[in-house]
Amino acid sequence: MVGWDRPDLVVSGINSGHNVANSVNDSGTVAAAITAIESGLPAVAFSTTSNAARIFDARNYHATAEWGARFLAGLRSRNLLGQHAFALNVNYPDVTSGEAPKKAVWTSVGTGMLAWHGYGKQGDGSYTVGLSVCRDRAECTESRDDADVPTVKGLSVSVAPIGSDRTFGYEISPQDRRLLGDVKAYVGNDAPSPIG
Repeated sequence: MVGWDRPDLVVSGINSGHNVANSVNDSGTVAAAITAIESGLPAVAFSTTSNAARIFDARNYHATAEWGARFLAGLRSRNLLGQHAFALNVNYPDVTSGEAPKKAVWTSVGTGMLAWHGYGKQGDGSYTVGLSVCRDRAECTESRDDADVPTVKGLSVSVAPIGSDRTFGYEISPQDRRLLGDVKAYVGNDAPSPIG
């Protein structure tokens, strides 16, 4: 700690499981990034997923880490890591199927539910909370065309700006809006190709 008072960048993750849609509310990985920007520090949260057998394969973590390092280096080389108006929530797709990931895509946090919270009453009057994949419910349907869930399911890397409200819907200054546009342009045009 000698000569050092704070980090230049907070990188949280790699989380086991995508932090998309309503899952961002349950995520310590996303919370760490949000806490950082609230403390005036730039932050990026990384997550990956399990394979089709619901096993967290090391290949997904290796691909996420390797791509993430190149992604951060690209942001840094363009002076896009010095801000704390928003964090980036990055979700990397499953690379174990044999189909190569496609590209990085600028997304929004989805409005549909990915995980369903179920509550079970216990004999003592307390409740347990369980999570399951959301299926066959109206709440599971995604309404946004640019949402994170269909992006990662379509084998692209989802990159979403995120703030204290777990989205990025609050008002920002014109300078921060320009920076947001610069980061969006980097993701859409110059982000490294995903690896599998």
